[in-house]
Amino acid sequence: ASGSIALSDGDTMIQVMVTAEDGVTTQTYTLSAHRTGQDASLMDLSISTGGFDPLFDPGTYDYSQITNATSLAASAFSTDKYASVQLRINGAIRPLNSEQSLVIGRNTVVVSVTAEDGVPTRVYSIVVTRRSSDATLSSLVLSSGAIEPTFSPNVLSYNHTTNAVSLTVTPTTNYEHAVVEVNGSIVTSGIASA
Repeated sequence: ASGSIALSDGDTMIQVMVTAEDGVTTQTYTLSAHRTGQDASLMDLSISTGGFDPLFDPGTYDYSQITNATSLAASAFSTDKYASVQLRINGAIRPLNSEQSLVIGRNTVVVSVTAEDGVPTRVYSIVVTRRSSDATLSSLVLSSGAIEPTFSPNVLSYNHTTNAVSLTVTPTTNYEHAVVEVNGSIVTSGIASA
């Protein structure tokens, strides 16, 4: 038996050479010994919508980002080339490096890395919050009387005739996180102006 041959993760080439009694003829046998990897870490993780917080570190598993983008592509490279990498966006398995649509609000990007030996798995998570571009109202109500024409989110000009000395305006945004102002003063959506 030979002395012990150390095997690292991946392939180790072992050569066995036989020399005939004549001292001239030789035959070399090659053995490739493959030791299954146990590394389930990433060496790189990125998304097409830009950087995330904190900066990528293989030992950090939770990240976040706020974006205006409507889609993203994720790329991930395992430290061990034999490890498997799986991407899920909002629970659905998606291919790496292909554009995927984002919903408005919270999107969860999960990258699971399974070591070649199938034992350790590491999960990296990025919460990507997509901002809304919706700047419409769902309703516009006055404290007295009606507006002309009847309110519609796509109509931007209205008229109101009254003999009142003041009135309040209650604008309600279509998207809850939009900011609404009345005559330059910020008001809460769905609450009458002061």
